[in-house]
Amino acid sequence: MKFNIIVFIVSSDMVLVRVPILFNGEWIEQNDEYKFKGSKAKGIMIPRSTTYAELVEKIAEVIDIDTSEFEITMKFKLKTSDPMPPVTIQTNDDVEFF
Repeated sequence: MKFNIIVFIVSSDMVLVRVPILFNGEWIEQNDEYKFKGSKAKGIMIPRSTTYAELVEKIAEVIDIDTSEFEITMKFKLKTSDPMPPVTIQTNDDVEFF
């Protein structure tokens, strides 16, 4: 089973970063805009130095899933002047960028 998760990383200038997690839903494209329609939300604080593996582990712990049974897909929506699909977070570089 696959979990679709949207992750927004906020306040990147602090030692800890706030990460709202929306899950149990799907991405919807409406009028050239992408929105995540989910039924659940959580929030976490993580160190700025968190790796991709650590982020996946923390999210799995918070939403109470076993990563050997479920795949976590994380995506981030960038604010751009032209519509753009959500960007998938798959590596340490992606986590560092967002």
